[in-house]
Amino acid sequence: MSVGLLIDNSGSMRLKRSKVEAAALAFVRASNPLDEVFVVNFADKVRLDVGFTNDPGILEAGLARVDSIGGTAMRDALYAAQQYLQDHASRDRRVLLVVTDGNDNASTISEDAVQQLAEERGVAIYAVGLLNEADRAKAKQARRELDRLTATTGGFAYYPESLDEVGAVTVELARQIRKQYTIAYAPSNQALDGRYRTIRVVVKGRGRFVVQTRAGYRAVRQPGD
Repeated sequence: MSVGLLIDNSGSMRLKRSKVEAAALAFVRASNPLDEVFVVNFADKVRLDVGFTNDPGILEAGLARVDSIGGTAMRDALYAAQQYLQDHASRDRRVLLVVTDGNDNASTISEDAVQQLAEERGVAIYAVGLLNEADRAKAKQARRELDRLTATTGGFAYYPESLDEVGAVTVELARQIRKQYTIAYAPSNQALDGRYRTIRVVVKGRGRFVVQTRAGYRAVRQPGD
């Protein structure tokens, strides 16, 4: 699997940064050791700090060499990370995990553009939202955006009640991703017309099952096809 770690490095995350770094490394160590991982740190600008590697030492160094300052350009980071996946990923399964306070106040890319690119490229977006509940309006807006981006791409968002829970959340998320299956099918409509096609997956059997999957895909020609 090809994985991107997107870490919010804005000024509002300054006091949370050390535990977020530890949680990101815990995610890497709980993931498949054969996964390739890259690191993007973002504030009001987006920076690729570590290209694809599976060396925890290199990842740790990339996470630790930044200072928290500036605004939050989360959508710009998600868009840039998807482009990096497109150009450099060698695995079919592609995942982005963003850890953020969610209050995007510096992006030039729209939410719709981020979502459409994910639909075209089959990228699953996961999020850990460390929301500032003191500002309820901003927290509500951040949660709405993270919920939409994750749910429509086949991922999901966690909202820890405290910063101390972040490490356990990222480890559980890594385990959930490792247990997933990839299902492929040939659609009856083969036209690559750029339209969005919805998907519905049903599991039958004894017991109660929860299906977590993409809501659909955009019918476009993939790079290299």
